[in-house]
Amino acid sequence: MSDRRMAMIYALQDPRTGIIRYVGKTVQPRKRFLEHIRVARKKVASTGPACHRDRWIGQLLNEGLEPAMVIIEEVPYAEWARAEQGQIAAHRAAGVPLTNCTDGGEGCVNPTPEARARLSAAKKGCVFTEEHRARISAANKGHKRCLGKKASPEARAHMSAANKGNTNCLGRNVSQETRAKMSVASKAVWAGKKQEAQS
Repeated sequence: MSDRRMAMIYALQDPRTGIIRYVGKTVQPRKRFLEHIRVARKKVASTGPACHRDRWIGQLLNEGLEPAMVIIEEVPYAEWARAEQGQIAAHRAAGVPLTNCTDGGEGCVNPTPEARARLSAAKKGCVFTEEHRARISAANKGHKRCLGKKASPEARAHMSAANKGNTNCLGRNVSQETRAKMSVASKAVWAGKKQEAQS
């Protein structure tokens, strides 16, 4: 059975300059945006290592700002890796200072040997301090999320009631006309943001 989902290639812009600093892929833009904020905020509060993207977002958070998310392309899910790689390559070729540490397309699948080499080189010499290790240990004490713990009947009933009438996950297909409208709207937003960044 083919995957009929649509994937969105998005950009995170610096609100101070309008310049794009990160390109990624998602199927749930709002959820992905909040995840970026959550991870960066956690890194800011920690003294451990953080990637370039998280350090940049952390700087914005320290100034009371957040990056702006813009959808720049929408493609069938099976084509997201190619689309993401293409957008990252195009932005880099245009001299955009992206914080992406790879060429894109890795997602949650096994990275290519080249991507593994880049990730390995980036982590070389990275050693956690004893204090940082102690904090990680303390944070994971009593953590049972991955131990196969089942929800109680009461919790299951509560989740069932909360999801009654929720049609977001029922595989509803978007018509070709709607997809075309979404594509036009996204391109218009992207063109406007690009023009602002260049002006």
